Amino acid sequence: MTEKVEVPIHDELEPQSFVLNVKKTPESSSDPEIQAALDWYHERLRLLPELKVTDFFVTDGEKWRGTITPEGQVQDVQGAQFAVKGLKAELSNFSWNQPYIAQGYELAEDTDGEEIKVSGIVIIVTDPEGKVLLSAANEPKAKEKIIDGVEKHPVIRTPIQTSVTKLKQLEAGEEKADPILFAILNDLAQVTGKDLRGTVKELEVKPPTPDGNRLESYVYYGELPVTADRAKELAEKTGGMFLSKKQRQALEVEINGHAHNALDLQHS
Repeated sequence: MTEKVEVPIHDELEPQSFVLNVKKTPESSSDPEIQAALDWYHERLRLLPELKVTDFFVTDGEKWRGTITPEGQVQDVQGAQFAVKGLKAELSNFSWNQPYIAQGYELAEDTDGEEIKVSGIVIIVTDPEGKVLLSAANEPKAKEKIIDGVEKHPVIRTPIQTSVTKLKQLEAGEEKADPILFAILNDLAQVTGKDLRGTVKELEVKPPTPDGNRLESYVYYGELPVTADRAKELAEKTGGMFLSKKQRQALEVEINGHAHNALDLQHS
């Protein structure tokens, strides 16, 4: 005979906290290799400029403009590198409206001559040991950190990460769009005789990882191996560090999504 189990019934259930087992970046490590990466990262944090971020209007009337319908609905918001648009999705017995982010793109051709959309490119640079060049930068929606009383929003990323919009600005000589990437492009051109587009053309780039819900993006990923001498020059130019897999794992919660995608595709 099955034993009856009494389940207590409460008139009011106490709300429970939603707890996640979140991995954190270690403050220090007994492993010298990991500690070297942590020392580099903490030093870069101190050198990052202050970045104050506050909530504000979606549009500013200049770089970001909104279109309002006669009924007072927001039709879309157009920006420099992406737009916020809306769609209606319909099943046989249900439908809904939702906004989505559409990154700006241009049309290109793949090696078979098929037309494709390109929003941007992300290239990871590897040295002869297979280490990956990563650098630290501020990004407005990164988690806030207060360093020596100063607000910063740091992430770790590959230095060669750009939208097609920014790439066009850099090619037009607008260094302020991304000074570090501008310097890398000039450096690559002097050594290889090719600009970034020419470099990408010779790389085996992998297609975007799909979102399919709230994001329309066509960012392609590639890998660029360099010699030991070039690796040293690029690390000095970017303030970055070539990190081993072990070092990247120690810092992985600080690495941004595009760099993660590029690293995942590298080993797929």
